[in-house]
Amino acid sequence: MSFKRLHKAINYHEHLEATNSAGLCLGQTWLWMSEIITGVSGTLSPPNFFMGGKIQAEYEAYDDAGGSSLAFMNNKVSELQLKVPDKCLVRRSVNDYDSSVALVNGFSLPSGENAVVYMSWKIGADKSPLLKVMRKYDSFHAMALLKLKSDGKIYLFDANFGVFEWVREPGVKLKTDVKRYVLQKYHRPVAAMRGALMLSTNSDIPLNFEHVIV
Repeated sequence: MSFKRLHKAINYHEHLEATNSAGLCLGQTWLWMSEIITGVSGTLSPPNFFMGGKIQAEYEAYDDAGGSSLAFMNNKVSELQLKVPDKCLVRRSVNDYDSSVALVNGFSLPSGENAVVYMSWKIGADKSPLLKVMRKYDSFHAMALLKLKSDGKIYLFDANFGVFEWVREPGVKLKTDVKRYVLQKYHRPVAAMRGALMLSTNSDIPLNFEHVIV
């Protein structure tokens, strides 16, 4: 696994208990990627989990009504595009395994744009051959990637562990390293992407790299 941690995650477990929420990963992920790509945030550090919690609650209500996480994120992107038309945000959304893998691996290639990717992961404790057939996994997890056009560096955001810089190794694809990360951090034998969404822009995004907390 080739990720170097730059920022610790914010501990929000007491907040989860107080709000009786199952998690904050999707809300925090959307907040992190959307604020960076629009230039609202000037840092890579994890966002305010109270705001992330509001987005998470909005998603959970959407989920209870039968909506998928990717559909919810697409709705948030549409709202964002209306709010910041000057950023000319370009969207690409895929909702199957093969296309998600191709999108993430292609994300690591030079593009001349600033871009973020939302990744929806399925994680399972059962390595049975029936798992893929039955499509049963124990949990869902949201994470994000950021690529800067200035130097091509790529960063991973995980609400539970923090912000990491991807350290490229010859012959190792980005999706492979992200999957290794998921398996190692969450101590599960099975993980697969179920969807991904990319937002890109030619606009500059101001980031301050001086305050790094390890």
